[in-house]
Amino acid sequence: MVRFVVTVALAILSLAGGIVFRIKKKKLAGTMFIVTGIELCLCAAAIVMLDGVFENIAALFLYVITAITALVFAIKIKIKFKVRFPKTVKKILLIVPAAAVILAGVGYGVRFTTIYAGMAENIKPVTGKDGISHSLYFNCFYKDRIPGYTYSEAIDIEYYSEVMGKLRPAKVVLPENYDENKKYPVLYLLHGLGGNEITWLHKNADVIIKNTHYLYNCPEMVIVMPNSNVNENNSTSGMSYAKTCEAFDRTEEDLIGSLMPYVNEHFSVYTDKKHTAIAGNSMGARNSMAIAFHNQDKFDYVGVFSAADVIKGDNNYFPPLLDELKIDDRFGGFGTLMVMVGREDYICGDVSYDLDKKLDEAGIEHVFYDVFGVHHNPVWQNGLYNFMIKIRDNMD
Repeated sequence: MVRFVVTVALAILSLAGGIVFRIKKKKLAGTMFIVTGIELCLCAAAIVMLDGVFENIAALFLYVITAITALVFAIKIKIKFKVRFPKTVKKILLIVPAAAVILAGVGYGVRFTTIYAGMAENIKPVTGKDGISHSLYFNCFYKDRIPGYTYSEAIDIEYYSEVMGKLRPAKVVLPENYDENKKYPVLYLLHGLGGNEITWLHKNADVIIKNTHYLYNCPEMVIVMPNSNVNENNSTSGMSYAKTCEAFDRTEEDLIGSLMPYVNEHFSVYTDKKHTAIAGNSMGARNSMAIAFHNQDKFDYVGVFSAADVIKGDNNYFPPLLDELKIDDRFGGFGTLMVMVGREDYICGDVSYDLDKKLDEAGIEHVFYDVFGVHHNPVWQNGLYNFMIKIRDNMD
């Protein structure tokens, strides 16, 4: 967050300086500052849009390019106009790029040290008063395979869908040393628009969940990743808005009526509410919330990450799946209901804040928090990590 703010501030100052110099007809100096400002904007974009090691490498590269650009222009100005820079200016030209490069390298350095120097086990999560790790920057190993630990691979399953009248695919990740004589909790993890049953694997969901078990004693779980494109092609690519919504809106019937019975029959999982969780991002969060509230006898843990429209409101973009938020007293509410979002999410971030407000108005106990980020993977990975911690704290 600090690095992003500093980078944006430098970009604004540089662009403003460039415009001033151009207005004063000092084209070379103006161009130098404008080009530097644009490159700093790219640095800021890399920090926001990319993740982990890619973020740090990209930002480091862009910072270096920015520093080189500034120095090249400074030399040109000195030669052309025979300008003698004061010592203070020379120091700034050297210190600012150097500081930026150091900032860019900190994340990667911490990541490398904690993972490969065997320090991951000794790093404790930094949490707020609400028990939430709002930033995982210094817990950056949480989504990486750590040497010395084993990680089982996802397996493909096909189950008969009563909704579609044919076999449909899903992915399942079993705990390490899976034992058919032992019962495991189960997590249904739903993808967003444009995704499928492998999407959460690309977000390292299986690694995140296993690391929370290895490092923080979260329960071992069977992870089930459905395909929410419930149509003939198991895909909504190229489909209209209406057809896409129809496919996603069949998820509940398909999951409750076909996938869950298959999982309960073929894997050694608990089938009670107290050991069953559901979570998702974006459209998957929308479905998770609706499925959990419609089936409060089946789910005790609900993770809602950057949800698309789920409850009826004044400005719904997607058809709402819930008319109201109401707890069925027969089933005792939820052990964990967690809603989270990125503060810079301009796609559907307002939905989460509105959902938090509506849950408060309905008197429904829940956890809500926001983090630095847009509608992208780092936000949802943070959500999954904290969701697992909450499951640990609330599961008997």
